[in-house]
Amino acid sequence: MGAIDVLTGIKLDPDHGENIDSDIARFTRWSLEPLQRIRGFESIHSQIEQTLLARAEGTFLWVSFVVYELSKKRTCLQVLETIQDIPPGLHPIVGRMLHQIDPKHRDISAKILEWIAIAIRPLTLRELAYAVGSGIECMADRIAICQPLLKLDDDRVLFFHQSAREYLLRDQTDEDPTAELFRVEASKCHGEAAHKYLQI
Repeated sequence: MGAIDVLTGIKLDPDHGENIDSDIARFTRWSLEPLQRIRGFESIHSQIEQTLLARAEGTFLWVSFVVYELSKKRTCLQVLETIQDIPPGLHPIVGRMLHQIDPKHRDISAKILEWIAIAIRPLTLRELAYAVGSGIECMADRIAICQPLLKLDDDRVLFFHQSAREYLLRDQTDEDPTAELFRVEASKCHGEAAHKYLQI
C-alpha cells in the first residue's frame, strides 16, 4: 500500500492544530520507506525528508503526490533533481501530473477528466465509458493512466482530491498547450453533456 492509498482515511487539507506538524512528519517518514530500495538513498534520506516537511505547507496530499513521483525514480540523482523541480502548492503539482500523461493518451484522458469534473455525482465505469465513447473493458486501465488524480471506489470514478477539479475548472486560459488541453470550460461541457443525454 502506497502513500496515496493511505490518504483515503486521512484528513488531507491543511490543519493548524497542535498535532499537525508531528503527524505530517510521521507520515513523511513512513512514505519514504519504499525509496530505501534506491542505491545510496540512506545518504540523502534526511535531506529529502526535511525538504518535504519545509515545503508541505501542512498538507498531507502534497507530500503524498511528491513521494508518488519520487517512487518512480531509480537513482538518488533523479530523486534530488525531481524534488528540486516540484513547486509547493497543490495546483502546480496537479498541472505537473497532467503533463506526465503519455501524449497518445492525453485526448481520451482529457475527456475522462472533463466528465468527472462536470458530473453532479460520481459516475460509474459503465457511465463514463458511454460518455467518452470507450469500451467498458478498458476503462479501468484508462482511469489508471490518470492516477493519482483519479481513483476507483466501488466502481465509481472520483477525483482523489478536490484541488484537481478546481484546477481543471479554472477560468483563465493557459499559454501551455498541454495545460489548456485539460482545462474544462464548464458551460461548453454542460451543453455537450445535455446532447449526449438526449442520445440515450
